[in-house]
Amino acid sequence: MNFTDRSYGGKLFCPTPLVHYEEDLSFFSITTSWSEKKLAKTLSEQSKQYFFSLYNDRDSTFPFSHLTCLSSTANILRATLFMINDSLYNDHNKSEYNAAAEMLILSRDQKEINWAFAGSYHVFLSRPQEPLRILSASMDLAAELSSPQSPFPPLPGQLLGVFSSSNPSIRSYHYKPQDKLLFIYRSFLEPQFFQVTYDQVQVSFLTQLLSKNHPDLPFWLGILELS
Repeated sequence: MNFTDRSYGGKLFCPTPLVHYEEDLSFFSITTSWSEKKLAKTLSEQSKQYFFSLYNDRDSTFPFSHLTCLSSTANILRATLFMINDSLYNDHNKSEYNAAAEMLILSRDQKEINWAFAGSYHVFLSRPQEPLRILSASMDLAAELSSPQSPFPPLPGQLLGVFSSSNPSIRSYHYKPQDKLLFIYRSFLEPQFFQVTYDQVQVSFLTQLLSKNHPDLPFWLGILELS
């Protein structure tokens, strides 16, 4: 596997996500802090600890309801985000709001990729000789409340830690060698973006494409190449 990413600043504020991954892709995380920057590192480390604690001790009592429609790994990812939400809420926001974050966590289990997320991350699949596919998407408040012609600065639509409970989204798919997973954090995507080919799914090309029409609009993108 190989991972590359890039953050484009523009003139509007958008926090830069922090990415962590294990080389075998047993765990992968994207964390965007909407408070102190160091919070992203803390949550990234916590999520890894929570995930492997549950993953390596599957015979213990599961701390949350186990959904039969999800695989074991997907349930663990879901539980990990529940635990992150509990930690954020109890440590920072129980009395008053102080900190919140968006997060996407992913794990490869044999030929299946599972991920859970809370936040405005878009995930696309690129395969040779096939059109770009949307695997999961989410609107932020800027996309809901403004337009591409006059966009607001990025505004989170879903945050961990604001409430005592959370509702993360869960996705999975069976991957093939040479698959590219494209992660994008941006309020608006131009129509020509959806026409990119497999060979064009590169950090440099996509940065140029996305910044061309809206040079002031910040974004982050990451490309995970699977083998």
